[in-house]
Formats: sequence, C-alpha cells, structure tokens
Amino acid sequence: MSSESFRKRNSSSEKILTSDHYNRWYTILSRPYSKAKGKAFLREALSGVTVSLAQVPEAVAFAFTAGVDPIIGLQAAWIMCLITGLFGGAPGMISGATGALAVVLPAFVEEFGVGYLFYAVIMMGFIKFFFGLIGAGKLVRLIGAPVMVGFVDGLAIVIGLAQFHSFKGPCSDETEYHGNSTNTSSRLLSAGGDSDDTCWLDGATIGWQVFLVLVTMLTVWLLPKLSKIIPSSLAGILLATAFEFALIRPVGYSTPLVEDLASVEGTFPVPIWLDAQYKDLLPSLGAGETWTACLPIAFTLAIIGLVESLMTLQLVGDITQKEVYPKKECLAQGFANIITGIFGGMGGCAMIGQSMINVKSGGWTRISSATAGTVLLLILLVAYPLINKIPVAALAGVMFMVVIGTFEWGTFGLIFDAFLPQKLRHKADRHRKVKRTDVFIIVLVTIIAVMFNLAYAVGAGVALSALIFAWDQGSEFVVKHVSLREALDQNKSESAEGLLSEKASSSKELNTVTDEDVEGNAPDIKIYQLSGPLFFGSSQAFEKHFNFKSDPALVEVHLDNCRLCDYSALCSLNAVAERYKELGKGFRVRRVNTKCMKAIRKAKHMIYNYDKNATPEDNEYELLQMEGMAPWYEDAAHMRTHNNGNNAALVETDDDTNNHGQKVKSENRKTSTSISSSSDSQCEQSVTIV
Repeated sequence: MSSESFRKRNSSSEKILTSDHYNRWYTILSRPYSKAKGKAFLREALSGVTVSLAQVPEAVAFAFTAGVDPIIGLQAAWIMCLITGLFGGAPGMISGATGALAVVLPAFVEEFGVGYLFYAVIMMGFIKFFFGLIGAGKLVRLIGAPVMVGFVDGLAIVIGLAQFHSFKGPCSDETEYHGNSTNTSSRLLSAGGDSDDTCWLDGATIGWQVFLVLVTMLTVWLLPKLSKIIPSSLAGILLATAFEFALIRPVGYSTPLVEDLASVEGTFPVPIWLDAQYKDLLPSLGAGETWTACLPIAFTLAIIGLVESLMTLQLVGDITQKEVYPKKECLAQGFANIITGIFGGMGGCAMIGQSMINVKSGGWTRISSATAGTVLLLILLVAYPLINKIPVAALAGVMFMVVIGTFEWGTFGLIFDAFLPQKLRHKADRHRKVKRTDVFIIVLVTIIAVMFNLAYAVGAGVALSALIFAWDQGSEFVVKHVSLREALDQNKSESAEGLLSEKASSSKELNTVTDEDVEGNAPDIKIYQLSGPLFFGSSQAFEKHFNFKSDPALVEVHLDNCRLCDYSALCSLNAVAERYKELGKGFRVRRVNTKCMKAIRKAKHMIYNYDKNATPEDNEYELLQMEGMAPWYEDAAHMRTHNNGNNAALVETDDDTNNHGQKVKSENRKTSTSISSSSDSQCEQSVTIV
C-alpha cells in the first residue's frame, strides 16, 4: 500500500494531527474531545498493541541470537520502545531489541558475560548521546544507496545464519540430543554462538523443528492475506506451540522450549547493582580491563544502531510526509540505551519492520509507540508463563521471515544486469543497469558484514564510495587552452546573456574593444581555462597541463568554471606559479568565482602573492573589480591611449618590481591600468590573483 493511500485512509485524523502538534508527546490528548479524536486515539492504541504483540517473539528470538536470557531482550524491548516513543525524532517509530545489534554480541557475551554486556550498553548510550549533541545524525546522508543495500543484505544473512544454532545442542557422551527424552532438553545450549562443545541434534528432533519452522513461516506469510486483526508472527508462534503440545509430544517426541534454555520470570526491573542475579557478575568500573573490553563493542553497537535508526527515521518521514529530527532521535536513542543498560537490557535501536507495521496500521503519533512499550511491560509481568512454553523452532521461523523481508532480493538482478553486455540487455529488455562500482560496493559491504560485523561493513562501504566519487570527480577536471580572442568572444556572449554584472555590462570600455585592439595591441598572453573541481584527486593532473618552457612571458589561469576544493588545490596553484617564477614569467589567476574567492580569502597567507603587510582591500582590489568579467576589456581600451608600446615589457626583474610595485598598486585605484603596468606590480609574487 502506497504512502498516498495511507494519507487518504487517515484523512480524518489529519485534522487532529496538525503539524504543530505532530512532534509533541501528548498530541491527541491535548485536543478537546470529539468523535474524530476518539477514533484517532483508538486507532493509535490498537496499533501500539499490535506492535507490542509482534515484538514479544522477536525480542525473545533476538535474545537467543545474542546468547542471553530472553528476559534481557524483553527488558530492552519495552524500555527502548517507551523512551524513544515519547522523546524520539519521529512519532510512530518503534525501537527495541534488534537483530542488527544481536548478531554482534554472541562472541562478546561468551567471552566476558552479561555483566560486561550491561556496561557496554550503557557506554553505547553515552556514545549515541554524544553523537546527538554534535549533530552526527546528519552524517547519514553520506551513506549511499549501495551501502544501505549491502547493509540490509548482510544483516539478513547474519540473522539467518544465527538461527541454525537452534538446531544444535551440547555434545554429551552420546554426541547427540534425542528428542524423545524430554528429561535432557534442559541441556540445550542457547543460540548464542558456535562453540566446540555443540553438536547437531538427532535427526528426528531436527525434523520436527523444521516442521514447526515451516508452520510458523507459512502462517506469517498467509495470514496477512486473509486477515490483519492478529499479528501474523504472533499467530504463527501460537499455532506452532499448539502443534508442539497437541501433536509432537503426544507421539513421544519433543523440541526445545524457551524454558529449556532460560526461564522468563515476570519481575519489574531494578538497577543491575541491586539485582541479586547480576550484581556478582558485574566487573569493576575502575578496572582498565572493563573499559578496554567494553568500549570497542560499545562503539560498534552505537554505529550500527545509529545507522539503522536513521535509516528507519527517513522511511517513516517519507510515509508520513512529516519533518523528522535526526538529532532528537540520536539523543533519545542514547538516553534509552543508558536506561536499558542500567536496568539489565541488551540495548537496541529503531526497528525497521515494526516501525513500518505501526505506521501502516495508522500509528502516526507518540501514543502508538508509548502504548507498545507499556503493553510490552505488562506482558513481561503477567504473561511470562506462556512465553516459557514457546518452541524455539517457532521463534526461528519468525526470524527466517524477518530475513526474507529484510533482504533486498533485487540485488541479484542488479548484479546480473551490471555484468550483462549491452546487446544482451536490450534483447532481454532489461534496463536496470547501475555502475559496476556500485554493485561492487553492495557485494563488499555484504561480505564484510557476514565475515566481520555491520559497523566495519558500513565504514568500508562509505570509505570506498568516497574514493570512487573522488576518482570520478578527478576525471571531470579539464584544462583548456584558449586565445585572447576566444576569451573575449566568450565574455561578450556572457554579457549578452546577462551573466555579467550590471556594472561590467554598462562599462564604456567594454563597448570600445575592437578587432584592432585584439590583433594589434593585445599582449602575448596564454590563457588556461579550468573546468571542474580542483582537489587532491585532480591536482597532480592539473600541473601536467602547463608548458612551462614554451609558454609566453605572461600566463593567466581562469577559474570561473572551477572550484578550489581543498588545500591540495591551493598547493597546486602555488607550485605552478613557482615554476613560472623560476623561469622569469608572470602568472596571474583571474575570473575568480565567488566560492574560489572565499577559499582564497580564508587561506590568503598560503597564497604566495598575498602581501601580508597590505590590507585585504589592497590585495583584492583588482579581483573584486574584475570578478565575473574578462579583464582585457579595460586593458585593451586603455591601451588605445598608449600606442608607445607599453606592452613591450610584460615582465620585469624582481628588483624593478620591488621598486615600482607600490606605485603601480596605488595607480590601479585611480584609473584602469595597462597590462604592462599591471604586470609590473603583479610579478612581485609567484601567484597573482586579479
């Protein structure tokens, strides 16, 4: 269903959810009661209940994936959902325990334990909060589509691989777990990771587990096509549980249940330092080992969590057509993770799937997300005996459906089309080709996500995207040689099109330039026109375009179509100017556009020709006068009155320049100056910017 249909469907509530109330936590409650208000509130509350019911099995499944007790995943689910629902950057967005974070945790939990995990979650919260304070949420714009596609593909694969641990158990003397012996089911190992003492379960048990997985997956797939009253994932788990106790166990077999791995007890959370089951597992915060162990994983979790949260934020904003606030979301995520770690949760971030369910069900305000968090807490306190009876295979089935929904299946088509020859693409009527470098980024990010972790994958993808972009931009840089006549003709064309300033277009000298001026009186100048960005990726090629020995005594570089992007650009200009200076030739930079001028002003003491003892007005006088127009109009017109060959000495020695430079500079303020006089003053330094 498209976002347009959602807006039409919820048109009645739009009158209530005005933009000025959209991001306030009270929203509907702040309005006077009306029939429309009651319907909107009911829809928001029901949407929140639906999401909370769907979150329960996922939170438990993610806890098993991370190698921790289900209660730790459920605590994270309701705390994250409630806090971010009230204070996050987009109303209606759902947060909780997620697979993106869960898949990073098994090795860490196995090595250090849950005590270290709680401290790592608290540190992750502070890191997210700091990122929010400095506005790092805006950096999500640097994550291109190929990186995002590789991210979700890698996430889906990692989640899918983690579910196969549900079919393993600890190795015993018999090396197999026999499903018809219910007394040994408590010996199962949680799905937290591969260890040397785990073995595949016996064939019968695995067969029944596969049956339950298929039942759950078919229910999740088929039920939404028939009815949306009950969340499909919840219905799938209920049906699989029914098969477990009505079919499998009566015939003498069994599959592992949640209580076989870790029993869920319904208690209101208390700080971990006061909880008897955790306080003996907590390391000392003053120990260096605690920080060296927790900080790296905390930073990894923070990066992964922010990437997924900000991606979800944009998706919610696109559907609701409302403004979202990345900074606010980062702060809320950070605060929620701090509280989650303090109260014994595994941490979390925004949930793409659950957020889409909530928004598409009509949950566009903070009421829906706050309701979801509250109902999750009630389920934890009241319904925990039912959670203990859920087959682990049913949770694996839910997660396999999450994998199917998360993976971008169009990736295979992109890869195929990218390497298919053009003729074959046209014959097959396939017109979805993208650059091969983009396909390479998708594949690389996916592989790194599977082999290492999602944070490394995103970092590598962004870095590679930046390098490819820099390479492409460097190839866009062009240096062109033009004659004085071509430059004049170009300037006349720009003037006719209104591209020059009003002052330049109305200049009398502009209209007095003739062919005779160009052919007879113009100085011997070689002009280089630069187009495109000049930066580290193009600076070396820039210097190779100049013919230092064969160029005339005066060389000009025009920057009207160029951008000076970084320090490398300024260094390149200075290096070229120094080469010409060694050969006794003048080098001037003209037609400087506004952005280049701004860069030059900021780095004026890094430009050789800037006189550090002169005022900015003196240094920039000619440039400001000539900005946006070719300088030779004034020069050629002025040369009409100087037919005595002033242009004969375009370059003088450094001694002559030092003696007369200040005099010429003052004359420039009074009247237009010939190129010869200008050359005398401007050759004082290596680079002349006019």
